[in-house]
Amino acid sequence: MNNAIQHAYLKGLPNTCPVMTNRWWMAGSVDHKRKEFQIIFYDQGVGIPRTLPHLHGRTAIGRLLERFSLVRNDENLIKAAMELRESRTKQAHRGRGLKDVRDFVDVCDDGWLRILSGYGEYTYHSGGVENIANHSKSIGGTLIQWKVSQQALIEEFEDGHEDSHIGRLH
Repeated sequence: MNNAIQHAYLKGLPNTCPVMTNRWWMAGSVDHKRKEFQIIFYDQGVGIPRTLPHLHGRTAIGRLLERFSLVRNDENLIKAAMELRESRTKQAHRGRGLKDVRDFVDVCDDGWLRILSGYGEYTYHSGGVENIANHSKSIGGTLIQWKVSQQALIEEFEDGHEDSHIGRLH
């Protein structure tokens, strides 16, 4: 969530509604019956679709969209963000957040990831199933919802390896 403060509230890009800048929120829950863990992050920034071209350059984003034969809209810009592997900070340990969360979903047999940002929605289910959608209303920021089985989460924490997916998420 380092990205929320660094990227979500860019000067010069006005937001669509009044916001509490430089903040983000997180909530989590455990469903003991289903044995699932869920975590939700939210920020009121301008959103992934608006910041992506400013952070990575319109030409680079255009090439990425072209590679996947995608038109330039919010849902496809979120999908493109999932493929980027570098940060504008140029720090080696940054720029992998979304992809690392998605990769961890694959480690879990029944995990999924949902990102709502601007008017776009991206969902990813373990095994590589992706869905995208565009909505008529904006969420007014970015919401990331991530659900995995408790067992997969426990195993990942017990693993204790520095190269574990959880270790890369912080």
